[in-house]
Amino acid sequence: MIAYLVGLVDKTLLAYLETVFGYISGPLGTLLQATALVALLFIAVNHVLQFKQVSYADYLTWGIRYVLISMFALVWGNFSAIYDVITQTPGDYSALLVKGVAAKFVTHRADILDVSTITDEYTAMDAFTYALFWMARDFFRDTSIWDIGMSLKNIGLGILMGIIGAIWTAVCAIVIMMAKIGLMMALSLAPLAICMLMLEQTRQYFEAWSRFVFSFLVIPLLLASLTSIVLYVASSLLVESNAGSNNKEAYLMFAVIMIAAFVLIWKLPEMGQAIAGSAIGAAGVGMGRAMTSMALRSPKTVASSLSSAGGRVRDGYQVGSAARKGGASTAQSVWGAISAMRQSKMARVNRRDDRRAQRFMKFTNSNPKNSKEPEAPDGGSKAEGAKENKSEE
Repeated sequence: MIAYLVGLVDKTLLAYLETVFGYISGPLGTLLQATALVALLFIAVNHVLQFKQVSYADYLTWGIRYVLISMFALVWGNFSAIYDVITQTPGDYSALLVKGVAAKFVTHRADILDVSTITDEYTAMDAFTYALFWMARDFFRDTSIWDIGMSLKNIGLGILMGIIGAIWTAVCAIVIMMAKIGLMMALSLAPLAICMLMLEQTRQYFEAWSRFVFSFLVIPLLLASLTSIVLYVASSLLVESNAGSNNKEAYLMFAVIMIAAFVLIWKLPEMGQAIAGSAIGAAGVGMGRAMTSMALRSPKTVASSLSSAGGRVRDGYQVGSAARKGGASTAQSVWGAISAMRQSKMARVNRRDDRRAQRFMKFTNSNPKNSKEPEAPDGGSKAEGAKENKSEE
């Protein structure tokens, strides 16, 4: 039942994800073009005003980034390859983990728990469900009108095993559906999250989204790990205790293992959030510190940048005006103004370095620790020698 439900949900949600990509590709493509144009404008402004060093490699990086983002954010055929990797790789690993444990054991009784039919964590859950209900039926069969006490006990234990089997199935189905639907919810935001990579200022949101996706991807891995442990312990118990109609006490031990298992399964979403949340928390603390530091430095930094940019613009305007008056064309005047702004920045940097060097030299020469008193002939200072001569007189 669980394996069938998982297959049905995977097909349905995959069709939903393909529909989402096909519908939003047009409007999101327009938004991506506007965002890419803004990013290109920032690069061009930095190239002209030289707020920071910009080379032509930045333009090439911008172009490659735009092409890659357009390929994976707007085309489902390209993103489906990523979807296959992030879903099939954990699924294949989980199947190997469970089948490796199942291959170790020989089926004790195929009518109770047949490990040969287990291929992944979902078929293992179905096998556990079948075993619990089989044990419940075995208790119901062991009743007699001639032994009312034993019959009532077996009926009560049969009801208990049936309740445990129903709870086990419900908990497994709910947790698996939470993981599947949550993953589709996160992946439906993939086009917008990928477009966040276009700007440096919004790249942090893509990183947060990727950790959000990881928190759902890790749940099947944790589920497979837990299922393999339960399969190992339960198979060992059934084989060693020779569980069957003649040894129904082993059924109760099997039920205890199942109760512990579905309690842990109910906690798996919290475990997945804890694994992904540790990285999110660390990134959040670092981001907070960076924003605080930026806020403290921003007034002085902005004032310095505006002053420097104003000086470069003024120098460029003067050179461009002079070239225009001298008979140069508009293109030549603009190019001369840009060259003047670049040279103005280099000249200002050189003057700043010279001023710092002069201040350092003045500080070094005026430091009293660097000036030593002349020594007396006996190795002491001149003042100490004068004091000694005065005392001798």
